Amino acid sequence: MPDVGPPSAVDPTLSRVEFAVAQLLRRAERRGPSARPAAAREPLDRSGYLLLSALAAHGPLTVNALAAALGLDGSTVTRQVEALQQTGRVERTKDPADRRAVVVVPTPTGTGDLRITRHRRSALYASVLAAWTDADRRTLADLLERLNTDLDAHRRRGDHLSAGRPPEQQPPEHRPPEHQPPEHQPPELQ
Repeated sequence: MPDVGPPSAVDPTLSRVEFAVAQLLRRAERRGPSARPAAAREPLDRSGYLLLSALAAHGPLTVNALAAALGLDGSTVTRQVEALQQTGRVERTKDPADRRAVVVVPTPTGTGDLRITRHRRSALYASVLAAWTDADRRTLADLLERLNTDLDAHRRRGDHLSAGRPPEQQPPEHRPPEHQPPEHQPPELQ
């Protein structure tokens, strides 16, 4: 493989991972609407697919519960729900368990579009991974799930706020002990 990615001063393997993920994301998006005739396009974009997948997995949810399930900000999910509602893929209804709350529910159109999108994506990866062994496909799935879990945990911890910044510019709770303000340093460093 030619070395076309940026070198890493820290770890060449991490540089490969970063560059491979960037390429994966670009290639996954490249196969989108402009790459195919209109009749072959998936009915859902990535955000609609993920939102409807969460509703299929968890049932009707409030916007806040959807945001938590997707690891997104509530305002972002509100905009996504509105877009899906305008296209008739979801509706908002009173929560039968708490009539004060409103939940998002997929419509038959939304459920059908999710099924079509999921089938087309599955067919794509079945074709791409056809020469891979079952064990390699399982390993890929396991590692991708682990990466997603770890990225979510990283975001929840707030580590993304400090990534790539010198220790003295990071929030105190993310600094290594030797870069803590004197009052927070362990006794051996004071």
